[in-house]
Amino acid sequence: MEQQEWIDRYLEGRLNEAELKEMERKLQQEPEFARALMLEKDLMEGIESFGNDRLRDFLDGVHEEVKSVPVQETPKSSRLIWVAAVALAVLLMLAFWLWPRPDSTPAELYALYKQENSYPFDFTEKSTDDEQALIELAERLLKKQDYKQALMPLNELFSKTEESQYLLAIGIAEMESEAVPNEAIATFRKLQQQYPAFQNDYLWYEALAHLKKEDVAAAQASLQKISNASKRYEVARALLDALDAN
Repeated sequence: MEQQEWIDRYLEGRLNEAELKEMERKLQQEPEFARALMLEKDLMEGIESFGNDRLRDFLDGVHEEVKSVPVQETPKSSRLIWVAAVALAVLLMLAFWLWPRPDSTPAELYALYKQENSYPFDFTEKSTDDEQALIELAERLLKKQDYKQALMPLNELFSKTEESQYLLAIGIAEMESEAVPNEAIATFRKLQQQYPAFQNDYLWYEALAHLKKEDVAAAQASLQKISNASKRYEVARALLDALDAN
């Protein structure tokens, strides 16, 4: 794997036991790698606290636009005005994510916070042909947002491997495809029991499932369990505040 893939998979909790050991070795023996991880964590914590990775895509685009403006060919004052305008646009977007309307319904808050475009659907490649075929089918269906059909290959993958990444995808697919996501809630609770290292992530998804079900009290209870040391903590507090305002 490339360095960025190692970092992304680590932050998303998608490394298996052998990969986690290799990750620990790399962090101890490769200072540049460790610095890159810390920078990525700082970036993710700053952006994920707003509850939507689409903001990260926007900021990446802004960064590329800023780099594309020629420093030598553009008058300094014009460049500063242009950058200030971009900064204002970013602040307006932050305001949108940080302060949902006080009268937002549970359904609106679910749509705002569910991070539809950033679900962790980049599975580890497998060596066996049958598992790789299932992975490709599942990823293709998930990218099409055909969540109901994706459940078949996902369930088969989990029965073969018992890897948490597939069970998480099952829970998300259930949450998206069920009008009343009771099965998704049960799946996220199973994840918390079987894979406690990533309990805060699974609590976040359980809260979203309760929110889709319009069970505000249950959503609040799940959010309140998220540790203040978790990268999910700030966005959980923001969602709690939004629910309290209703």
